[in-house]
Amino acid sequence: MAKQPPTKRRKKSLLKAEQYDLIAEAWTHYKSYIGASDDDEEIEEEELEEEEEERDIDEIFEVVSLLSQLDIQTKKKSDACDVFNTDSFESIQSILPIMFSMTYLHIANHSMSEELEQPPGYYFELSLMYWPENPAANSLLADYHKQVNLGSDMTTICDLYVKAATYAGTVKDAAAKFCEASSEKEEDRFNLKEMVDILVLGGALDMSEEEDDDD
Repeated sequence: MAKQPPTKRRKKSLLKAEQYDLIAEAWTHYKSYIGASDDDEEIEEEELEEEEEERDIDEIFEVVSLLSQLDIQTKKKSDACDVFNTDSFESIQSILPIMFSMTYLHIANHSMSEELEQPPGYYFELSLMYWPENPAANSLLADYHKQVNLGSDMTTICDLYVKAATYAGTVKDAAAKFCEASSEKEEDRFNLKEMVDILVLGGALDMSEEEDDDD
């Protein structure tokens, strides 16, 4: 039977402390899935490849289960603006949609090699619902359309690549400025600089650049 993400739980009213507990637990599962370490030891490229092969998809499904209990707003595609600045990372609430987007992007990637309940395109679309400016999601969705020939014309595919390139530039600039602004950027229990570094600089932008290198 194909693996599937957990059914979304009904949202309930949560106190701020309870919300932060859920976010902290989800962040732990996310970092565990991508192999992020809390120490500063450098990891050899060969070790990273081995870790990728051993990733436990249940970790990322648990992120979905936890974040689904929060009221994380989606964005209509028409709301995606070309101006992406450091304000996009100023609070844990503004980073949560990015985290959810990257979570669904990892599921989409996984579903291309292992059958899940829904096809990859379904998870790509969810990723873009939460963060339309996600450069990796736009680029990988274009690759997916091109590879499986879903009836998309070249105009649609090219448009996705153009969006990916445009957003990569604006997002990279904003994320780099945010991370350089101070040695630490924290909100209560969360190190926002670390989250931006992992989700954006080491996540969405890295994945997008890897696809560009492969083309």
